[in-house]
Amino acid sequence: MASTSAWRQALRPAKFRGIAFDARSRSLKGGRQIAEHIYPERDESYPEDLGRKTRRYSVEAICWGPTYMMARDRLVAALEDKGPGEYIDLWGLGRQVVCDSFTVAENIGEGGYCAISMEFIEYSAKALHVVGTDTGYAVNQAASAAEIAAIQDFATAFNVRGNDSLMDSVKDLTDGLVNNVTGLAETPRATLTSVTSPALSLLSTGTRLRTNLLSLAGVPSSLAVTISQLLNVGLSLFAPGWPRYRAARGLASYGTSSFTPYDSGLGQYNAGLARIDGTTPTRQQMAVNQSAFVDLIQRLSSVAAANETTAIDYTVYEDAVIVRDETAVDLDARMLTAPDPVYRTMSDLRATMVRDVTVRGADLARLTDVTPAATVPALVLAHRIYGDATRETDVLSRNTTIRHPGFVPGGTRLRVPVDG
Repeated sequence: MASTSAWRQALRPAKFRGIAFDARSRSLKGGRQIAEHIYPERDESYPEDLGRKTRRYSVEAICWGPTYMMARDRLVAALEDKGPGEYIDLWGLGRQVVCDSFTVAENIGEGGYCAISMEFIEYSAKALHVVGTDTGYAVNQAASAAEIAAIQDFATAFNVRGNDSLMDSVKDLTDGLVNNVTGLAETPRATLTSVTSPALSLLSTGTRLRTNLLSLAGVPSSLAVTISQLLNVGLSLFAPGWPRYRAARGLASYGTSSFTPYDSGLGQYNAGLARIDGTTPTRQQMAVNQSAFVDLIQRLSSVAAANETTAIDYTVYEDAVIVRDETAVDLDARMLTAPDPVYRTMSDLRATMVRDVTVRGADLARLTDVTPAATVPALVLAHRIYGDATRETDVLSRNTTIRHPGFVPGGTRLRVPVDG
């Protein structure tokens, strides 16, 4: 009796396009696509495997009761509707299918009842031959244009000629930046790449920036390019995707009181830069230089974060939305103080980033709330939700309150991904 009860508890109401019906049986037909090659004067043939056959489902259902005709008509309309629809059968199977044919059988001697035989064919959008835009490449191109515009704008505002005090202030700014960025290489984390060459390159770039500061500062565009190289090499220490994206966003607050380099542990360099009062022409230029320096770092970091969104492997739609929104807000903040050339490139980057994340996130699973009635193992809960016990990690990864996979507490609201 226990085993009978267990399999019955796993059953789900049969539906097609959300229209429920009583299923009596379901058969599945599949196999491999085989092209048999026959050769003259040979006793053997060569069966060439062309891949898995498209699965076909034969479903026997009934509609009954005083209002069975209304249920019948709704189901027939769903079966005749254009395009694929979600089919969920009694045994927990959930698939996108198209209806190939159906038969409705009614008998005057059996009033209040009809039998419907349905033939479904498995549907997969992957099989479509479509031409699409590489939205990720568009983001990469827009990011390159925004980086160039930020470097060019820096060169128009930055100036250290005519006064040694200007050079001294730039040395202080540069030391603070190099200490923050190169400090990432001194703090190994699980999220950092295991390759040592980027770390050595980072230290080399930082040393070059300090050593050649006098000549670089005389050519602001060269100084900006070297700063860009320093940031890029520093970010390359982090694994592509989530770690590098978070590192770039952390650097985007450089120069403010909220600045905290991502996971670097360098608290001594986190203070915001002090405001410079423009009481003299020299101090006015110091203020302009500091503002240009901070703007450059913030813009380059925000651009790098937007560019890195193309490398993030999203698992659920909600993650993609969070990244899209917070990156758009960061770019908006940079655009508020940007001159027209920088504004235009960042606006283009924002638009292409939003499009890329939206396109890639459209078919992702959505998060939904599930509250198990009783304490059960994660394997059991995964089978009830997905019809597949091997997806227990989908339950466990999103719910850190589960202390043991063998005991998912009943009455606790959980967030789990479901197919979109």
